[in-house]
Amino acid sequence: MTSIIGFSEVVLNEAKLNEEQKDYLETILRNGEILLKLINDILELSRLDAGKSKLYLSEFDIRDVINKTLKIISPLSKDRNIWISINVGDIPDIIADEDKITEVLLNLLSNAIKFNVDNGKISVKAFKIDDHLRVEIEDSGIGIQQEDLDIIFDEFRQLDSPETKRYRGTGLGLPISRHYIEMHGGLLWAESEPGKGSTFIFEIPMKAEEN
Repeated sequence: MTSIIGFSEVVLNEAKLNEEQKDYLETILRNGEILLKLINDILELSRLDAGKSKLYLSEFDIRDVINKTLKIISPLSKDRNIWISINVGDIPDIIADEDKITEVLLNLLSNAIKFNVDNGKISVKAFKIDDHLRVEIEDSGIGIQQEDLDIIFDEFRQLDSPETKRYRGTGLGLPISRHYIEMHGGLLWAESEPGKGSTFIFEIPMKAEEN
């Protein structure tokens, strides 16, 4: 898959193509990326289920990780003209798995963009509660029915709505994110009302322990 994606990008960038040929290659590239994401997610989920995924702890500033993540997803938010505000409190460095926390933020922020409205808003808040870090990602999107708030964390489950059909995905981002947070001894959950947006919240200890 990596070769297919790589060669498709090379041809798109360097070859002289007509519009129809570009559309074909862009379709190959887009579907290749979706398939590669699915493969990687399934492999990671298999490692998690087998207990073979471990935490690699380091000390870092959560503000830096949030800013780095926002830079990665900024093209998605700009395409939809979605405004993202950040409010990070006075938080000391945490001890956690930086890569896994980054992946959680990427999953949550990507969903907040995908299931938002055009010209919508996203609020990212991070603050310290006792000996825990709490992060809240609130969007102005379509919202989620109360009975579906747990279903969205099930593996390979996506809600049956026009919006979820519009944005295809693996249905594994949220389950993997919950696994990662629970590995840190924390919790990940969602609060929402249909038509009033959603808020995804996670809390982890300021100092995680090796699992």
